Formats: sequence, C-alpha cells, structure tokens
Amino acid sequence: PFEMMRTLYDACGGDKKMFIVEGAAHGVAYFHDPALSLSMLSAEFGMSMSTLSREFQKNLGKGFLETLHQMRIEEARAEIENTELSLNQIAEAVGYTNVLTMTRAFKKHYGQTPGSFRKMLENTNE
Repeated sequence: PFEMMRTLYDACGGDKKMFIVEGAAHGVAYFHDPALSLSMLSAEFGMSMSTLSREFQKNLGKGFLETLHQMRIEEARAEIENTELSLNQIAEAVGYTNVLTMTRAFKKHYGQTPGSFRKMLENTNE
C-alpha cells in the first residue's frame, strides 16, 4: 500500500524534509487507510518516529496525527456535502474504524455532528 509513497520518497532523493513537505502536499497518501500510523511510516522509510514527528511539526506547523485527522475530517465533510453515502460508509471510506470515531472528530473540528451538518445542508437546499 505504500508504493506511491515509496516512489515519492525516492523522487525526493531520500531527503526526509522534502519527502514530508511533498507527502503533505500530496495529501499524506493513503490517509484513508485506517492502519496508517506514524510507527508504520517511520518503519517504511527507515526514520525514527521522533524524527518523522519532528519533521512534520517543523515543516507543517502541526504533527502527523493532527495532519492525518484534518485530512480525514475534511474529506468526510466533502463526502457529506457531495454524496448520499451513509455516515458509516463515509467513515470507512476516509479511514475511520467506525462512525463514532468520525463523529467525535467531526464535532471537535466543526462544532456539530456529521448528522446535524447533513440535516443543515438538506434544510438549506429545500
């Protein structure tokens, strides 16, 4: 599953800083994979977790997990706005292991649940 990321890493000449910046620019490839973790990425690219974490923070102004959660929740919002998929389907599609985890993250980020957000959209489109 990391073939695209390995290609990007190789294209960056193994430059960790460039890879992190480019990886973030490409949406931290595979953010929809629920197994994606800092540990997994650090092992895949032969970096310590602390180095990878520090580079994320230094180059993006936020940590790996914050970046990953932001990408997932923004994709979830786009799916709610643009599809009629169920919230369970959306949670799975964007990398959450269950809808409850997505709901908590959505509410923390947007101040409302995905269900209430969808209802609000439906009411404004009537």
